[in-house]
Amino acid sequence: PKVGTYIENLTSLPVSTIDQVMKLIEKGFKHRSTSSTAMNEQSSRSHAIFNITFKTIKRSNTDQKILSEKVSKIKLVDLAGSERVKTSKVTGVNYQEAIAINKSLSMLSTVFNELVENGTTTKCRNSILTSLLADSITGNSKTIIIANISPASIQYDISLQTLLYVHR
Repeated sequence: PKVGTYIENLTSLPVSTIDQVMKLIEKGFKHRSTSSTAMNEQSSRSHAIFNITFKTIKRSNTDQKILSEKVSKIKLVDLAGSERVKTSKVTGVNYQEAIAINKSLSMLSTVFNELVENGTTTKCRNSILTSLLADSITGNSKTIIIANISPASIQYDISLQTLLYVHR
């Protein structure tokens, strides 16, 4: 409750070099859940969020007392793709994962829609995903979205939906 949404096994580690950052990103992707579906041999079964927080501390020259502190954040987010259960033919655990992924992406879409319509949103606490991304999609922040679409004509509908989603 003091720091926000609880995520099991979440870790926060200090780093001082880009090599340390890259090793943590690699470690995160090794732990990411993937599974084979009818549409994708290595389908992401989870979202991945990697936070980098920079702190700049200005100290006095005489006694090293902290004069000011600035904090900046970068979030690297790889969202699991929306999935049509009939097309991917998932069952069991993969079916439950697909439902959860689609629900979280739908909530993110709701937040985007509210931001476009009202310039603000009250919906960030409606899902874990939107709660974790709240400070990146509201307030004093810049957000860049890169979408992955397929050139295959059979994927036209899904690619169009993806483009409409990110256009919002």
